[in-house]
Amino acid sequence: MTKTKKTKAKSKPSKTAARKNSHTSPARMKEIFAALDKMFPQAECALTHHNAFQLLVATILSAQCTDERVNKVTPGLFQKFPSPKDFAAVSQEVLENEIRSTGFFRNKARSIIGASQKIVSDFGGQVLRTALSLAAITGKPFVLKNIRGKRSTPGLRQQHLTCIEAAAEICNAAVDGGHIGSSILTFRPDKHIIPGHYSWDIATAGSTTLVLQTVLPVLAMADRTSHVKLTGGTHNPMAPPVDFIQQSFLPLLAGMGFSSAVHLER
Repeated sequence: MTKTKKTKAKSKPSKTAARKNSHTSPARMKEIFAALDKMFPQAECALTHHNAFQLLVATILSAQCTDERVNKVTPGLFQKFPSPKDFAAVSQEVLENEIRSTGFFRNKARSIIGASQKIVSDFGGQVLRTALSLAAITGKPFVLKNIRGKRSTPGLRQQHLTCIEAAAEICNAAVDGGHIGSSILTFRPDKHIIPGHYSWDIATAGSTTLVLQTVLPVLAMADRTSHVKLTGGTHNPMAPPVDFIQQSFLPLLAGMGFSSAVHLER
C-alpha cells in the first residue's frame, strides 16, 4: 500500500556535530576542496573515460598496470561494450582476451563482469541519484547511459525526473535527456550549490524519499540552512520509507556534521 503525503525536510549545519566530527564537517570539506582546486587547477584523471562506469572499469584494469597501458586498451573495449548491460552479458573468456595485456586478466574480467551484473540487476535508479548528488557536490558533469535498461519499463520515470530537476535547480545545472522514457542523461552542473527554500511535487505516488536521498547530501555542503517541501509517496514498496530516512539516513548525515529533520503532513 502506498501512502501519499507531503514531506518536509529542514537542513542546517550543526555546530555541535561539526565540533565532534570536525574532520568530516561540511565547512572543512569545502576548505579542502578549495585548497585542492587552488593547488591543482588543471588536475585531471589519468585514466581516459567519458562516464562514471567507464572510470570504474578503467580503475579495475589499472591494478598492477600502468595508466598508459589501460588507456590503450579501453577505447576499443568501450566501443565493443559501451554499457554495463554489455559487460554483464559478455563471457569470461571473451573479456579475458580483450584485457589480457593489462595483466591479472582473469581476476579483472571476473570483477568487471560481476560489477556490471550487480549494477544492471540491483541498482537501476540508484546509480542515477548517486551520480546527481556527486556531480552537484563536485561540479563535475556526467553522462549516464542505459538507465534502468532491464526494467519492464526502461528509462526515466516521473520520480527520476523530479530528482533530476531538484538537483539541477540546486546547482544550476544544464540537462539533456531529462524526459520520461529517456535512457541517456547528460548533467552539467555549475560549481556553486544554492541553499534556499525549495518545493517539488512528484505529481504521482512516486517516492519522495528518493528525492531526499538525492538533495540532502548536496544541501549539506551549502553554507546556509535550506528548507525542502516534497509532495508524493512516502511508503512505497520499491523505495526506502520515511522511517528509514529519519532513523538511518539522517543520523548518518549527522555523523558528518549535518543537522536535518523530516516531518510528514497529510
